[in-house]
Amino acid sequence: MSDTKFLRIIILCLILLNIGTLSYLQIGRTERSPRPGGPPRVIEYLSSELKFDEGQKITVMKLRDENREKIEEIQKGDRELHDSFFDLLNQSNPDSAVIDSMANLIASNRKQIELLTFQHFSEIRKVCTEEQKQNLTR
Repeated sequence: MSDTKFLRIIILCLILLNIGTLSYLQIGRTERSPRPGGPPRVIEYLSSELKFDEGQKITVMKLRDENREKIEEIQKGDRELHDSFFDLLNQSNPDSAVIDSMANLIASNRKQIELLTFQHFSEIRKVCTEEQKQNLTR
């Protein structure tokens, strides 16, 4: 077998392998695509596991939407902070105090998100019956 024929066979195998890989990834993506309106998986999981009634589901979805708005606002500011933070790389000698201060601001945003998340689940807990509260902590 000549070298060119061997190389053509190898190239053809690599092309077929790439097509197969891309097809697999594309099929996997469509099966795992998020549902319209965002990822309600946590709410669906809580609803089914805790057996929420319709009133509880509506309340929890309202709480979720309010929480999402607050977190998105913080994340918007966080993106701006990160942009400014990494803009410091354009300086030849960035001030270490400024770097530390901006890192602390970014950490503070993360802390706010975690506290909001904790508060959100505390609010969900208030919607639960006593039996549901016991199942929530499991």
